[in-house]
Amino acid sequence: MKKEILGKLEAMDGSTEPNSPSTVRALEREYHELHKKETEVAKRNFVEDGGRASEFVYHPTHEDIQINTLLGKFKKIQTLEKDKVIAEQIRNLNVKTGIIKDIADLSKLDVNVSGAIKKIHSLQMLFKSTGNVPTDKQKEVMADYNRVVEAFYFGLKLYNDSQLVDRKKNYDAKRETLEKLRRLIDQEKIKEVEQSMRALRIEWEEIGPVPQESWIILKDEFKVIWDQLTEKIKGFYGLQRDFLKGNLEAKRNLTEKTKIMLASLPATEKDWEMATEKIIALQNEYKMAGRTENGPGDLIWKEFRAACDSFFEKKKEYFEVLRSRMKEIRAKKEALLLQADQIKGSEDWQKSTEVLMDLQTQWKKLPKLMMREEQKLFEKFRAACNHFFDAKKGMKIKGEEALADNVKFAEEIIEKMVLLSESGKEKDGNELSAALYEILSLWKAKPKLTGGDERTLSEKLYVYAEKLFDAVAWDEQERKVWRYKIKLGKMENSDPSGEVLRKELDYVKKQISNLQHELNTLENNMGFFKFAKTKSAMQVEMESKIESGKSQVGEWKKKQDFVKGLLNAKFQPKES
Repeated sequence: MKKEILGKLEAMDGSTEPNSPSTVRALEREYHELHKKETEVAKRNFVEDGGRASEFVYHPTHEDIQINTLLGKFKKIQTLEKDKVIAEQIRNLNVKTGIIKDIADLSKLDVNVSGAIKKIHSLQMLFKSTGNVPTDKQKEVMADYNRVVEAFYFGLKLYNDSQLVDRKKNYDAKRETLEKLRRLIDQEKIKEVEQSMRALRIEWEEIGPVPQESWIILKDEFKVIWDQLTEKIKGFYGLQRDFLKGNLEAKRNLTEKTKIMLASLPATEKDWEMATEKIIALQNEYKMAGRTENGPGDLIWKEFRAACDSFFEKKKEYFEVLRSRMKEIRAKKEALLLQADQIKGSEDWQKSTEVLMDLQTQWKKLPKLMMREEQKLFEKFRAACNHFFDAKKGMKIKGEEALADNVKFAEEIIEKMVLLSESGKEKDGNELSAALYEILSLWKAKPKLTGGDERTLSEKLYVYAEKLFDAVAWDEQERKVWRYKIKLGKMENSDPSGEVLRKELDYVKKQISNLQHELNTLENNMGFFKFAKTKSAMQVEMESKIESGKSQVGEWKKKQDFVKGLLNAKFQPKES
């Protein structure tokens, strides 16, 4: 601690800037408190080692000597400065005393009126331009000055008529000054009030004498207004202290928010930019928080600025590392561009679309390069993508024409189903079954339609197909299979996303699982009859349930195969 105090004193000693007496006093107090503690510790150690307290002598260290030397030096400097100020104030006192004497003597001189007025004006200007006098003499000097000035004006014998006119003008001028002062009572800007008060006080004092019978009234009125304004200023600064405390608390909260942000630094470039915006917002909020008391305000400003500086230093470090990664990012983007150039001429529309969209996703995930370089590479990448998608769009137009032909073909199949439905009663069961099977197989093998056309036409076809089921020469099992296929066809057409088929597959799997669980339970229970000599009615019943369960599992597994087949056909990528 002594080294720190000594360091600060030495720095002040070597500085060309004038030393602050308050700073020196603060360091001196800090040193004396530290010296007192060290002395008490040394004395306690001396007594504990067997010495007598009355014989203890503290031996100053080299640092003590240096500190006391510097403190003495500063005190001498401050004493010299103070002596200079006192000497200057004494000189000013002598000058002002001389001016007061000259003004007092002026009223006794036998001079012309205009000369006397010019002389007193010059003396008044000299009095105002002269600096401060010792504090204990200020009121006395001002009172003497006002007394001799008033004595001069009251004792000045001008022509009676002109003297009455001048005093009436002075009265009006002082009355106008009083009105200006009175208007300051409603003024809200205290700084302006203080400045105006000083100016109006000078204006009041510079106005010459007024009629004697009006002077006391004017003087008392001036004092009442002046006292009101003084109380207003005192009240303002009382509120101002509370206001400054509130501002200080707001700035302390902003500083804490900034420190909290430092405790959890961003991890990505985007997060850094967002955090930067928050820090800048906190800085703007700090600027708008208003004034504070100089001492505490300076300390909290240092804390806030240090936290902000630390944030931007961390940001600088992050982006320096990021710039070192730009080379790697550039290489990745050039590789994506190369792949896009290689694919842009492909006619495998589905696979190439997926690859290009994946390349675009990868591109978006990569951080951006410098603006010009990023723009140059991205324009090339976008051109390659646009080349492919423009070609795909042209092919889509051709595909739409082909789809129109497919719709026409599908409508012809439905027309056959309509004709079969109308003439079905004239055919025998086997003939009707063969015809229906042929139409359904033809429908299954037809070219794929768009989602809307596929759903509309399929529903129309299945309506006529279901009307013929009862007349077809199928056994019940085969009829169930075809009805289930019709059901799946409706599901497929109603939901292009395949979600309904997936739910159906989950349902089928659950049925298989439940049946298999029941079979396992029944087969385990059959173990109880292992050593029975004859079959009981219960055993026969259980064997019947097992056979029935296996049959049902078989049926559900066929349904599972049907659903899986539709899903695989719907979502398995086509070979090029």
